[in-house]
Amino acid sequence: MSQAYDDKLPVLDPRKVLRGKYGQVYDETGRAMVEVTEAEVKVKFNKKKVERGNAKADGNRTMGSEISGKIKMHWTAKIAELRRSILNDPDAPRTLIFEHRDPDLPGEKVAVMGVTFDEVDLIGFKVKDTGDTDLAFTADDYKFL
Repeated sequence: MSQAYDDKLPVLDPRKVLRGKYGQVYDETGRAMVEVTEAEVKVKFNKKKVERGNAKADGNRTMGSEISGKIKMHWTAKIAELRRSILNDPDAPRTLIFEHRDPDLPGEKVAVMGVTFDEVDLIGFKVKDTGDTDLAFTADDYKFL
């Protein structure tokens, strides 16, 4: 009987895959936002097409970038307080710290500065469900800590 797979090929060790369970977000006061259930920050590169002679395709040149993200969290009294703070001054820049602390992987910590939120849930609920909210944001800068 022939072998169904090649046992000489590299295989991913599942212990090397990041577990989201160990992610954390901290607000500008250093408080761990334990309500957070999901978080992401992305850098999108703005590119300009560059027409080129003697080439089959146009090239691209990076001209800048945009930072955006979202935080999904359980609705608690602390999050209601954050929501009111955002509504009172939506243009106030904040700094958030995002961290991975999976015991099986090297940790990573990123400060995201100049965070301003794009929208805020004013009120909402779903019968037989716990309350949660999403906060989408843009930011001005980031740095690895």
